[in-house]
Parts: sequence; C-alpha cells; structure tokens
Amino acid sequence: MDEESQLRHDSTARHNMHNIARKPVPATSVIHVQQSRPGGQYTSLPQQDKVSETDSKHKERAEGCGFSWTGECLCVLFALANLVSLVVLLILRKDKPLPKWPSLLGINTLVSIFSSLIKVGLLFCVAECLGELKWIWFERPQALSDFDRFDSASRGPWGACGLIVKRPSNFLSTLGAVITVIAIAVDPFTQQVLHFYSCPIPDEGQTARIVRSNNYTTGSGYSSMGTMLDPRMTGAFFQGLLNPFPNATVAVSMFCPSGNCTFTHVDDIAYSTLAMCSSVQDISSSVAGSGRLAPTSGMTGDWNYTLPSGFNITSPCALATAEFLRETYLGPQPVFEFEILATTTNCPDGYTTNDVAYLGGHCVVTPFAAHVSLTPCILSYGDVRVANSTFDENVKDQTVLNRYDWGYYAIGNHSSVAGTDCTGSQTSQGPKTMLTAMIGLPNVRIVYAFEVKGAWDYLYYDPACIFSLGSGPGAALEAGLGSMFGSKDSPQQVWLDYGMWRRGTGDDWIKVLWNLGGRVNVSSVTQVVEGLTTSINSMFRSEGDVSNSEPVNGVVLVNQTCVGVVWAWLALPVVLCALTVGLLVSTIFQCQVHNRKRGLGGSRKPWKTSSLPMLWCGLSEYMKEGYGRLDSVEHMREVGDGLKVNIDAEGQLNSDGQSGADGFHSLQRWRLKSASS
Repeated sequence: MDEESQLRHDSTARHNMHNIARKPVPATSVIHVQQSRPGGQYTSLPQQDKVSETDSKHKERAEGCGFSWTGECLCVLFALANLVSLVVLLILRKDKPLPKWPSLLGINTLVSIFSSLIKVGLLFCVAECLGELKWIWFERPQALSDFDRFDSASRGPWGACGLIVKRPSNFLSTLGAVITVIAIAVDPFTQQVLHFYSCPIPDEGQTARIVRSNNYTTGSGYSSMGTMLDPRMTGAFFQGLLNPFPNATVAVSMFCPSGNCTFTHVDDIAYSTLAMCSSVQDISSSVAGSGRLAPTSGMTGDWNYTLPSGFNITSPCALATAEFLRETYLGPQPVFEFEILATTTNCPDGYTTNDVAYLGGHCVVTPFAAHVSLTPCILSYGDVRVANSTFDENVKDQTVLNRYDWGYYAIGNHSSVAGTDCTGSQTSQGPKTMLTAMIGLPNVRIVYAFEVKGAWDYLYYDPACIFSLGSGPGAALEAGLGSMFGSKDSPQQVWLDYGMWRRGTGDDWIKVLWNLGGRVNVSSVTQVVEGLTTSINSMFRSEGDVSNSEPVNGVVLVNQTCVGVVWAWLALPVVLCALTVGLLVSTIFQCQVHNRKRGLGGSRKPWKTSSLPMLWCGLSEYMKEGYGRLDSVEHMREVGDGLKVNIDAEGQLNSDGQSGADGFHSLQRWRLKSASS
C-alpha cells in the first residue's frame, strides 16, 4: 500500500484522537509506548509496522553514555588550548617592550579574548553536565521545583547560586554550580596577570661613547726655546688647582643621549686609558728644626725647619714647595715630584687658629711636610655605566708606566678596549703591527721605529695594547709643573703678613695648599693634588692621539614600557579547568552507573540540557505510543521536526496543530518512512 492510500485508509481516525483513553507511560528513563488504532482500542501493530523493528535501527545509532560527550570534551580541550595559548603569549612577551601591534589588538585585548574563550569552553561543558545530572537526580522521586533549579543553574550564576543554597548535598551538581559562579571572576583575574613598568631597551640607532686615550702628544714637545707645553694643558693645571671638578667622572667627556647607557665588560674591565696617578706621603717626622709663636700680639713668631733633601723654610714663610730631583730616571719613575714644607698650629681645646697671634702662650707651632709624586699610569675601569644621566666608573686596576729617557711606556699588559689580544708576536700579523723593543732594563719595552737584527728583543703588538707618554710631552709636563711648584733654589712660598697669621701672600695655587691659616695636612694636600690630576687626565683622554685613542663604544638604552607577568593570577582559570575536567569525568561515570541500574546498558544517550524529553511526556498517549521508544535527544529531534504542537488556553500541549490533522499525518509519514528504512 502506497503512502496516499494509507493516509486515506486512516483518515477517519483523526477526529477520535482527543478521545483516546490514556495509558500510563512506563517509568523508565526512556519513553516507550505502544501503537494504537483509531477508535480507542489498543492493538499490536502488524509485523511490518512495529516500531520495535525501526527502533532497533535507531538504537544502533545511539552511542550511549561513554561516547556521547564528544562536544563537551572538545570544549574542555578548547578551553585548555586557550589557556596554553595565553601562557605562551605571556612567556613570549614577559619583560619585553609592548609590541608594536595595531592599536585595536593590544596585549590586553589578547589576554581578554583568551580568558573569554576559556570561560566559554568551560561553561558550555559545565552546563551540559548539570543538565545530565538533572536527569540522574530524578532517578528517584524529587521535588518538581528541582527541575527548574537545575535548569536555571545551567543557564547562569544566579540560578547556580539557587541550586547551591537549595541542594548543597548533591556534590556534583553543587560543584558545577560553584564553577559557574566562580567563572565570573576569570576575566578580572586574568587582566591582573599583566603589569607594566618602565625598562631600558637598547637603541640600535645610537651609540654611546666615552673618551679615552693610549697616548698623549697634543701641542707638546721641544722647540728652539726649550720644551713647549700645550696651552690647554697649562689651563688644566690652573683649573685643577683653583677650580677643581667636583669628582673625576664629571671631568670625563662622554656621549649618552638617553641618559642611560651600558658598556661591555670582560673580566670586570670595560676599558683602560692613559692617566696621571698621584701619591701624597707624610714626611713630617723627618723635619729638623724648631719654632715658636710670638708670646704677644703684633708678632708672628720665628721658626726654622729643614728636610733631609736640604729644603727648608724660616719665619715668616708659612709654606713652600720645591721640585724633588732623583738621580735615576729609568723604570717606573714619576714625571714630577715635589716637597711641601709648612708650619701649622696646635692649640688646646677652646682656642682656634684665629687666636694664635694673641694667644702665643697657649698655642704652639709645628712643622708639616709631604712628598708628592705625579706618575704616568694606566687606569683600568669597571662598573662603567650611565644611569639617569649620571656617569660612573670605578678604577679596578692601576699600572705605572716605565720611563726611558723622557718617554714613558707600558706595553702588552692591558688593552684599551676589553677583550683585545695583548700578547706579542715575532712577526707583524693581523692587528699586531706596532714594533717594540726590550731595552737594557728588565721588562721595559719601548716603541721602536725599525728592527735591527740581533740588537734587541723585538715583538709586535696591537696598537690598542701600547700606552705611552712621549719624550716631548713628558719633558714639557715636567717643565710646566716645575714652573708652578718651584725648585729647591727657587721655591714657591706663602709669606705671612706681620702679626696676621691668616693673611698670606704668594701665588694663589700655593695658598690653596696652605689651606687658609695653616690648616694644612695630608688630607687637604691629597684633595688639592687629586684635583690637579683629574684635570690632567681629562686632557689626556680628550686630546689623545687619534691613531689609537678611539673612544670606547657602548649601548644606548631608552626607556620603554615593558610587560611584567604576575603568574599567581592565572591560578583561578587553571583551577577551574581542572575542576571542569573532574566534573565531566564524574558525570560520564554517573551516567553509565545510572544506565546499568536501570538495565539500559549503554543504549540511552545522555539528554543533558535538552527539554525535549520533558515536552514529549506532555503529548497525548496516542502520539507517545505511536512513536514508540525514543532513546536519544537526536532521535526526539528527528521525530519532532515533522511534528507540530501548540499549548492551548488550559496549558495543555496539543499535537494537532492548526488543521487538527497535522499530528496524525506526521505520525503516519514517520511510521511509513521508518518501516521502509
């Protein structure tokens, strides 16, 4: 019989559908009814029309509890993948500048996107688990309102809170509800993962520079009038004595446009440079002679003091300086030495130097003497940096140059720039092109113009490893310093005005040593001498020979906004992912246990959040029995696609539709289709 004939044959039954006696639905987890005929009499379907045959085909398509959670598993994997992506993003950007991405796709935006996707994946899985736990909960008689509570809990935090309050004893459903509520905090928590701070980043477009030198020859040398000192070096003498730099780093010329720069260090050394080193030795104990203050005002007193070198002062001379001459000028020798001989006062407590002219009976005059040496040397610096526009360098090593004739040399021990190979070579090769010779003194090498076989021990060095102060500049420096500090026969002196201890006459740079009123001591002399050497070193570094006195280069750092990561704030999404995985596994297990208890094995697929099973129960007995057993939501949906229903004024669910015949025709079409398949 074709479909149309079958429809005509059964058309008389559609008016009796509302009058069919109802039979109770079997109390199982699936809807399984018998087929009936019009007229109110229940009969068995013919063998070819029984739903049981087609039902078995649907049952074959049913996957059961263990294999019906693919979507939920994928959602959990989706959430975990986004969590891993978020972690990878944070690792890649940690302690690095903000990326130059489009303004609409900043790192905050990406973090927000990942956190939202994590939450979406987790909440979908939790909602489905709560839906299935609802059906399992009604395995035993429960309050009808629980159905609504479970349904509301799967939709959002407010309903989840209601389920927690009303049914806290149901552990798995409470866990799902807690996850739903706590998930609200995922977004603000993940935003707290980021914190931004200012960090220095290398600027590849700029190079920092600090001046240094391997040798000094500028404007100095010999002439027909004798030695000639560079006028700028003479000015450096006066500046160092009368208006010294506040510290050594201020005197150094450097370039760091950003105010923050770093320099390469090798073995804690960044670079080395030619310098003038100084030492001050207290030799007061070697002074011979005596002196006293005047017992009354109007007089200064009288004294006569002498050093072993023969240098002496007598009243009213308060201080004198004179060059100290050595007998040999080979090896590690100073370029200039001078002695200071001065008078100072010693008063009891309660008296000051201002009172000595009137309190001669209370204060005594004592001699002070010091030996000062200025020696060419190499200073090696470490801890070199510029931070917040403040330059800092610390001396890590000091090597004295050896004197030969009037020149000073140090070869092979240090490099001007850290990392240079400073070993000698028998032949000129690579950067080792400068010829040196070992002279009579042990370990004293000088730069030599050409090689004479058999005459000297020759070696070639990298010019960066040779530091020198040539004979011309050396002689000019000695002469210039001698003119300022005098000689034993013609010393520089400070004289006291008659009866006025604090008033002295003499050259200003010498009165600086006297320290206003005879307060001269080792500390005050050292401070003056260091001011002088700092000024000389500034000239050495800024006016060194360009051939091998190139500045040391560094890295310019510019402040940028960097990304910091506070990993603790990721604890919440990590914990929620773990709890969701546990909830999903437990729900699948509970579903299988439930089916075994009901004797269904794995045939019933989970209904989860679908409302179709509950709506199906509201259909007429005839329709439910006609469609037979429906195992899965997919099965119900397939049947429901061809079934029209409405809710009447009394709140009853009707399947007749507007025409009154739609439900009946839908049932007949489905039966024929199922039988043919």
